[in-house]
Amino acid sequence: MIRPDRVWPVAIMLSAAFVGALAVGGAGPPLRPIATLGFLAVCPGMAIIRLLQLEDVLAELTLAVALSIALGTLVAGTMLYVGLWSPGWALGILLGVSVIGAACQLRPARLGSSTEAGSSDDGRMREPPDRPLAG
Repeated sequence: MIRPDRVWPVAIMLSAAFVGALAVGGAGPPLRPIATLGFLAVCPGMAIIRLLQLEDVLAELTLAVALSIALGTLVAGTMLYVGLWSPGWALGILLGVSVIGAACQLRPARLGSSTEAGSSDDGRMREPPDRPLAG
C-alpha cells in the first residue's frame, strides 16, 4: 500500500508516463487530448506546490492549477519568443518539470530530521562534551 504522503508524487509520475506514451505513440482523439489537458492543468503545478507542504488541500489544488497554467504559459511564451515553438517539446519540458518535482517529493527530508548532525534519536539536542575538542 502506498503511504498517503506518496500518493500525489506517484500519481504525477504515472500520469506523466501515460501522457508521454500517448504523445509518442501517436494516440488520437478523444483519449490523448483529454489526458493531456488533465495532466497539463494539474500535474506541473502540483509537483511544485506539494514541496511547500501546505496544510489546506483546497488551497494546494487551487495553487497547483494556477501554477500549472502559469508554467505552461511561460514555457510556450519563451519558446515563441526565441523562435523554437514546438508543441512536442513544450509537453516534454512540462513532463520533465513534473517528474523532477515529484521525484523531489519522494526523496527523504534531510533538514530537521532526527538524523541531522548534533541531534539524538529522539530529536533532542545532545549535551556538549565536557572536554574541549582537539584541534
